[in-house]
Amino acid sequence: MKQIWGAKYYWLMFGCQELLFIVHHFTAPAFAMYLMGLNGTLRSRSKDFFLLLFTPLLLCEALIISNLFTGDIFAYPDFHYARGPLMPLLYVVGIVYYVLGILEMFRGRKTLNRRNWYFLLLVYTFISASILIQMFFPQIICEYFAESLGVFVFLNAFENDASYYDMETGLFNRHGLIEDMRVAMSAKRPFSLIMTQ
Repeated sequence: MKQIWGAKYYWLMFGCQELLFIVHHFTAPAFAMYLMGLNGTLRSRSKDFFLLLFTPLLLCEALIISNLFTGDIFAYPDFHYARGPLMPLLYVVGIVYYVLGILEMFRGRKTLNRRNWYFLLLVYTFISASILIQMFFPQIICEYFAESLGVFVFLNAFENDASYYDMETGLFNRHGLIEDMRVAMSAKRPFSLIMTQ
């Protein structure tokens, strides 16, 4: 009976870790794309750019999925987590997306208000520190905590702008209109304004 429970526990640990890697590896490119959307460059990107953007992600996802058979990303010998020989490749690809996000953040600096800019810097500081600690000290598991903390700060900064909306209609109020126009003008995007009375 102990042997059967051990095998079930092993596959539960392995499956949860596999799922975590699959989902977690999407966060850096998704965040970079979100920043492209914030600074207004997402729509102007070509199909070739998106092909180039997603190819490393899809290759890494294929490696993660095939890890079940190869153990190249991680394994659980004797029920202890161990990195596989291709784990550094995931870090390199993640860092490329991370740097792309930073470049997009600086490109769109004029489209962000000062508070949101500082919050983004704080998020990237949390994530940078945790990735470096995790990369060089794998026994200290802090990467997911710092990313969660960064996402919490990010959501509070960007998605909690209730002062820009009318509570009854859900439409922009005057502050929202001014902020949206400021962002559009800073990004040098064409926009139209319709006024009714």
